[in-house]
Amino acid sequence: MTNLNTTVKENIIEEAYLTDHEDFVKVNNLYYGGLQKWLYMEKLRTKFWADRSCGVTAAGNALIHMAMYRKGLEDIYRYPGLSRVEFTRFIDEIYRYVKPNIFGIPSLGKLNKRLKSFAKSKGVILDAKSLSMPKDVDTAINFIKEGLMIDSPVLMLTWNSKIKNLRYHWVTITGYVKDLEGINYIITSNWGQKEMFSLDNWIKEKNLYRGLIYFYQPI
Repeated sequence: MTNLNTTVKENIIEEAYLTDHEDFVKVNNLYYGGLQKWLYMEKLRTKFWADRSCGVTAAGNALIHMAMYRKGLEDIYRYPGLSRVEFTRFIDEIYRYVKPNIFGIPSLGKLNKRLKSFAKSKGVILDAKSLSMPKDVDTAINFIKEGLMIDSPVLMLTWNSKIKNLRYHWVTITGYVKDLEGINYIITSNWGQKEMFSLDNWIKEKNLYRGLIYFYQPI
């Protein structure tokens, strides 16, 4: 994990962000996206299933952002505010469609199909673009920038990573930067906080499975 500190900011030579990347899905006017543990804290799911709901939470982050900033998608999120209670009730709605198994949501395909069904229940048609097991960093960069440039958060899934905060986990990508040394970073919403990771390290690692996906409204 790396923080977007002053040194990195001063040495950026390439960047792409969501509209609200500084204050992404600011739950309770405090958090940077939501936390899966709220499902348990609000007594909506058991701790066992809340612990396996990082994909549900990442999807909730993405859909709330899209409802706020993409014309025609307003009906996805119908709550009047963005309190912890409202966010958690929303991801519990998603949970009913995108129900994790004991391994969470283990693939892009499962999230793709079921999140589209959830959106349809709100009267919204979504499509998705996904990238499984990217072989090189440039392919991943182009994919991430593609999503960010149409203001769609990119969801990232990683299995068996040596990077502690990405191990068997989904995060929501809100930005991408490259510094003067040519190091590529992603800015993410992870457990309600802004965290920055080396995209180069993510690509170099050997994983059983990893992938990227973003959703959009088809023309």
